[in-house]
Amino acid sequence: MTIYPIHTGNFKLDGGAMFGVVPKGLWERT
Repeated sequence: MTIYPIHTGNFKLDGGAMFGVVPKGLWERT
């Protein structure tokens, strides 16, 4: 899974829901 920078409102909402289930340390490294 590739994590893209959150720069749009739509992606931010979608990403927020996604990151909610992904361990913070996992996506915070990018």
